[in-house]
Amino acid sequence: MKLSLNLNSYENPRLKRVLPFVRELGIGAAELWGCCLEGGEDVHKYSYNCKDIKGAMNMLDKYGIAVSVLTFGFGLESPLTRNPAHFASEFCKVIRLARSIGAPCVIHHMCGITALPELQIELLRQYWEKPIECAEENGIVLALENETSDASYCPENVCALLDAFSSPCFASNFDIGNFHFGGSEPYPYGYGLLRGRIGNVHLKGYRVYDPATCPHRDMICSFTPNRICGSPRMYRCGAEYSGCNAYGFLSALQKDGYDGYISLEHHGLDSSMNEMFANTISWLSDCRFI
Repeated sequence: MKLSLNLNSYENPRLKRVLPFVRELGIGAAELWGCCLEGGEDVHKYSYNCKDIKGAMNMLDKYGIAVSVLTFGFGLESPLTRNPAHFASEFCKVIRLARSIGAPCVIHHMCGITALPELQIELLRQYWEKPIECAEENGIVLALENETSDASYCPENVCALLDAFSSPCFASNFDIGNFHFGGSEPYPYGYGLLRGRIGNVHLKGYRVYDPATCPHRDMICSFTPNRICGSPRMYRCGAEYSGCNAYGFLSALQKDGYDGYISLEHHGLDSSMNEMFANTISWLSDCRFI
């Protein structure tokens, strides 16, 4: 398994600002978003159009950091999904960009298309069928991230989506923290359903907030999905301290021969996150996951 870091975890994710953090942490790959790039002041932050791709690649090369995955963030915001044909066209552009820079995977989302808890397969076909064809032509894996705010909140629904589109290039971006926060059991149940269908992994943790053991107030979650019955306040933490079995999940991935990326991510103040990332990396190394 290979380690990566989601650059959009940071308050300001521009490359010139965050790559020193990545190098200091000793991570050799990064998850890249449109908002990490310079240029394109007149386009949406998640777009790659009019952005300085060449300059970004030169900067990544300077720091010795590979691109583990590109993220196509249009599916996070409903204004960017109003026109299915335009959405699919922009998605295909990012797929071709991934191939051109050597990124094996593109992460995408569905909450901006539909936030209903029930699956909307026929609606999603309008957005995903052409990009899946493009991914197959270009040898790129499309990894759907499970979010807490749409039908992908549970592994059963993610499995049903993969079945419905039935492509070797359509996989799960298995976010262990989001499954847990959305009220599902990531491991062993969720992993058992999605074993062998994982294109990328997001590694972060949540636990019930306890002021005695949770020192960073910026890591207290300001929202709680209504799918967690009677949940108290939740706290962002490293996977090693999470309320779900991250060790068991990673052990199973390793045993089953997963050779893709484990991408660290979270959201909070940069100082808190850098401390958390460093502790998680030390734990992963001690456990011989990396």
